[in-house]
Amino acid sequence: MLRPIPWLRDLLYGATPAEFQSAYGLEKSVRRLADATGRSVFSAFMRQKAVGTVTRSRVSLRRVTPLVGSVFQPIFIGKFEERNGSVVLVGHFTVHWFEKVFMSVWLGGVLLWTAIVVVAVAYQRSLENLIFPVLGAGMFCAGVAFARFCKLLSRNGTAWLSNVIGSALSESRFESSERGRV
Repeated sequence: MLRPIPWLRDLLYGATPAEFQSAYGLEKSVRRLADATGRSVFSAFMRQKAVGTVTRSRVSLRRVTPLVGSVFQPIFIGKFEERNGSVVLVGHFTVHWFEKVFMSVWLGGVLLWTAIVVVAVAYQRSLENLIFPVLGAGMFCAGVAFARFCKLLSRNGTAWLSNVIGSALSESRFESSERGRV
């Protein structure tokens, strides 16, 4: 079985695990995160916002910036868990499945085409058609460069989403000062 090169596998399918400790109970944690995020891209019409699904068993959030689209924008996928009396949001940051499929088809198709062309050129023993395998290698490199460039443009997405999630699940200064007065 063919195994992809580790850096290529990480570029296309890599995921970064993440956990967020909540200062609240399960229901309040879900409600606070849901309140801090939007349900659709239309909720981010005027300013950037974390958008997606927030339930106890499924959290799926992505950063949406008005009038800007970015492939390879990281998304957070996870779920809430209760551990030793505390609530933890457990999941990972990755790219959307569509980007994974698109780049896999692109790179796989280019590799297949290049392999077929190499066999055809070797069979014909003609140097005139040597440009076709070179073009295939160039198209593969262009696909990898595109994926790396898109990830570079989206590099702050994980930190931004982490900040939104962490802020929603952490105890705010206002709440802690109000609690102390009671």
